[in-house]
Order: sequence, then C-alpha cells, then structure tokens
Amino acid sequence: MAVEGAVIARAMGGTLAVLVVVICSHLVLAFQQRCRVILHP
Repeated sequence: MAVEGAVIARAMGGTLAVLVVVICSHLVLAFQQRCRVILHP
C-alpha cells in the first residue's frame, strides 16, 4: 500500500508540476504581449 501511495503521489506531483509550468508559461506570454502592446502602440 505504501509503495502504491508513493507512486500515486509521484504521478500527481508530476501532473501538478506540468500544470504549474503550463500556467506560468501562459502568464509569461500574456505579460509579454501586454508589454509589447504598451511599448509598441
């Protein structure tokens, strides 16, 4: 049971890490586009 729990936790942690990276990348892209619009109207 402990091993299965560790595997599940590792899988969930991996998916959370992927979600965090995706969200951060989207935020960075949105921020760059906003700055681009402000700098180059």
